[in-house]
Amino acid sequence: MLCVVCNNSIHQGDEIQCFICKEFTHFICAGLREGKFRKLNKQAKDNWSCNTCKFSKEQDKNNLLSNTNKLLTSKGNEITDETLNGVIDSVQFMSTQFDHFGQQLKSLVSTINELKDENKQINEENIFLRKELLNLSQRVNIIEQKSLECHAELIGVPEIQNEICTDTIDKITSTLGLEIKVKNAFRIPSKSTDKPRKISVCFMSVEEKHKVMDLMKKKKMVAKHIDGKWNNTAIYVNEQMTSTFRNLFFKTRNIAKEVGYKFIWFKNNKIFVKKNEGSMTIYIVDEASISKIK
Repeated sequence: MLCVVCNNSIHQGDEIQCFICKEFTHFICAGLREGKFRKLNKQAKDNWSCNTCKFSKEQDKNNLLSNTNKLLTSKGNEITDETLNGVIDSVQFMSTQFDHFGQQLKSLVSTINELKDENKQINEENIFLRKELLNLSQRVNIIEQKSLECHAELIGVPEIQNEICTDTIDKITSTLGLEIKVKNAFRIPSKSTDKPRKISVCFMSVEEKHKVMDLMKKKKMVAKHIDGKWNNTAIYVNEQMTSTFRNLFFKTRNIAKEVGYKFIWFKNNKIFVKKNEGSMTIYIVDEASISKIK
């Protein structure tokens, strides 16, 4: 489309259309600063009129008054009281219409300003509520993780028919040279059928859990250590995490591997990463803090 003022092409998004003459023009050619133009909402743009049409409105009013004066001057002797009163009524009607239009415009501007203020307030409230929701979710997640502080997950332990998981854990602790009894142990349901399900273990205390975990990792336990009939499949032990922490851990691990980080671990309800032995440890709180990994 071409600008009616400069007759040059208008880039999409830089045009504004007069609602009276329907012509398009650059916002700059219309005398609008870019900052002000970008802030105009749809209603304001739909009610915008060009200078020509604005001038035309005033001109129409002035012409009406001028023509009326000329008519009264040239035909003064021929105009009857009835005709004169009709002309005066017409002028007053037009004046009233212009005044009414001005009042409507002021009311419209006032309404727009009120809506802007309301919208700003709503946006501020939404930002506050999102922050509160995030804080609440993090607190709930920490409370849930706190309830799992005595729990660990064993991965790779072969499944046998009619097994009693607590007995299997007793064999593991006995192999490690520990006399530790656990509160409970059970298989965690899984969609995968090609490998053993994880075992969730609840220890009597956090200290006993860490003692078992440290010895298992140090010994690099395999299934044959537990039962001589089993193979040398590696058995791993990890902290049991909430779904929120588990998802955050996996995302963190994937990013850390991509950029060459060597260590990532979960301890005391926190996720940590470290590029190498001599580098600084980074504490991961949420997804936003993953950006610290560079």
